[in-house]
Amino acid sequence: MYRVEVYEQVRRAHLVNGESQRSIAHQYGLSRSTVKKMIENSCPPGYRRQQQVGLPSIGAYCSVIDQILTEDKKAPRKQRHTARRIYGRLQEEHHYQGSYSSVQRYIKKHRPQMREVFIPLAHAYGTAQADFGEAYVMMAGEKTRVHYCVISLVNSGQYFVQAYPKENAQTFSEAHIKAFEFFEGVPLEILYDNSGVIVRLEGKEPIRHFKSTFSQLKSHYLFEAVFCAPGKGNEKGHVENKIGTVRRNFFTPVPIVESFDDLNAQLKDFVLKQQAAPKTDAEKQCCKSDLTALLPLPKAPFEACHITHRKVNKMCLVRYKGNEYSVPAQYAYQTVTLKAFYDTVKLYAQTTLIANHKRSYKQGEMVLNFQHYLEVICRKIKSVSQAKPLHQIEWPSCFKTLHDRLRAQEGKEGSRQYIKVLQLLETFHLEQVTKAIQHALLRGRYDSASIRQFILYQEEKRPQWLQQSSLQKYPQPFVAPPHLSAYEQLRERIFNE
Repeated sequence: MYRVEVYEQVRRAHLVNGESQRSIAHQYGLSRSTVKKMIENSCPPGYRRQQQVGLPSIGAYCSVIDQILTEDKKAPRKQRHTARRIYGRLQEEHHYQGSYSSVQRYIKKHRPQMREVFIPLAHAYGTAQADFGEAYVMMAGEKTRVHYCVISLVNSGQYFVQAYPKENAQTFSEAHIKAFEFFEGVPLEILYDNSGVIVRLEGKEPIRHFKSTFSQLKSHYLFEAVFCAPGKGNEKGHVENKIGTVRRNFFTPVPIVESFDDLNAQLKDFVLKQQAAPKTDAEKQCCKSDLTALLPLPKAPFEACHITHRKVNKMCLVRYKGNEYSVPAQYAYQTVTLKAFYDTVKLYAQTTLIANHKRSYKQGEMVLNFQHYLEVICRKIKSVSQAKPLHQIEWPSCFKTLHDRLRAQEGKEGSRQYIKVLQLLETFHLEQVTKAIQHALLRGRYDSASIRQFILYQEEKRPQWLQQSSLQKYPQPFVAPPHLSAYEQLRERIFNE
């Protein structure tokens, strides 16, 4: 193969100086065909195949493969032929004897994989993206799956993370409220995927219908909601990358936490540490511009809850999302208003709060408050030993001792006295009642009135010598009953006058 310099000399001699190909061939000792090739090409063209390489093993089957590939264009995306399936059909239907690799190479050449091409995007300041991710933590000694919401400002990369037990409308709204407070403003526009939590799609060219809670959230904070095309979650790649960053850097290794409050406190520290990393002047200016473009927070935060009405059944229970929550017995058979927050369930009779429970995300669970049933148990005193609301609590041992002694002394009335002691928990803390019961057991006074007095003595910090147990050693004063004859004499005197 001749060097480029020889090509240049030959081409210059013919194209510039006008010499003939014959003289150039004689001058440089080249064949005429070589001189002709050098004139046509400015550099060595390399080896050029004169004809297509033959396909001895698969050549007779190319038309069959081409027909299958053509038909696949109209087939559903997930029901198209793979190279292995085409190879099998050639063997079964056309008695193909060649190798699988020959079929694979032909298919790869004639059905190239179309890789998606992307466009550089420019985002306005104050725009954000939001999405949920999943991870596992060791919470209170158990492996627990958590759903964490990431809301990120696209230009500056500042983001907020909050973890929840489940992805639903309430946790979605609560994450937005916390994020807006964290940013101290509301993004102008937020990009989402088509999550069923916030939107319902209808039709082939989908029309989006917002869920009620999300519509209320948008109306309260006045941000614009933008959505990816269906099945194109990669259109919000910025927040997808943030989700991966949190999973790789915070949730690896698996965190050990006590509760969701503990987990979210650690997540907040993690985010603040990430954002405290040194930044260039351009990055600082970008952060400032992003935060300045945010909308101001409204005067009052949004109440992220699902409001519905439920009828209380005969067991003083209200059913919601597969679980049951108790209300006071006097509201049985009535219709109450239920407000379901992401962490609590509150029940109202008109505008009066009558019950406040921790929300359960299990199924078939009864969330009971024993205080709601004390009046009923007092009337149906035989149920005290089997009442589920009382058995769901791990009472201090002194409670059982008190109950046993009261029943030994007074039978059923003793159980009623025990229920009256439990009713003290409506006014006083468990620690206060426990200390009073222990005090009462030492002094042999088991009735609820004495235990209440012991609590009041503790609260008022009365000295020991004023307590009722110490006053028993003093003699009781005697007051003679009045004589009614004196009143009769007085009445007669008044009438006579």
